[in-house]
Amino acid sequence: MAKKESMAICTLLGAFLIHAIIGVFHTRSKTYIYSYLSEISIVKFSKSYLDLLFSISNAIYNVFIIIGVICKAYYNTLTICGIGLAVRILCQSSLILLPDIRIVSISILLSGASCGLVYLPILLDIWKYFPKTKGVSTAFVLSGFGITRLIFKYVITSLINPNGVSLKTGTYKYPKEINESYLVYLKQSQIFLEF
Repeated sequence: MAKKESMAICTLLGAFLIHAIIGVFHTRSKTYIYSYLSEISIVKFSKSYLDLLFSISNAIYNVFIIIGVICKAYYNTLTICGIGLAVRILCQSSLILLPDIRIVSISILLSGASCGLVYLPILLDIWKYFPKTKGVSTAFVLSGFGITRLIFKYVITSLINPNGVSLKTGTYKYPKEINESYLVYLKQSQIFLEF
């Protein structure tokens, strides 16, 4: 196999895996995050505040898609993905090490930036290697996000809440053992991210 062909296949699979990782991290339920943070955070906040943060994070994601394209003019895709992954690791670490709502708020917002930054540079490389099949190659790459969200929704729930414990009546909070399971899940996914 020629060097260009092997590079094209590696890029395609790498792009799929990057979108799969993004899908896994977007699968975490906001309810689990809210319950965990409300138990351990010093500063009290509401679920509507967390919903607002995730909405702003999505807007930041859209802005950073454009910034990613601008960065592509100056840096290669590997560098951009490295920066995005480093920011993602920092965000994940803050949930574990510094569970203060102010730090977590910044982390949630930066998560949108890290995902948006890598989105289009990866696709631009895919389109360069597969100019005749842009639609199929793009669909394959983006399916990584959807497939992992579909699968990991059930995997994550079985890891965090294997017995199907319900929310406490009238709240968005789980019992303490579910919040502890969520912390274990965060630590395990952090180890996965670093490798």
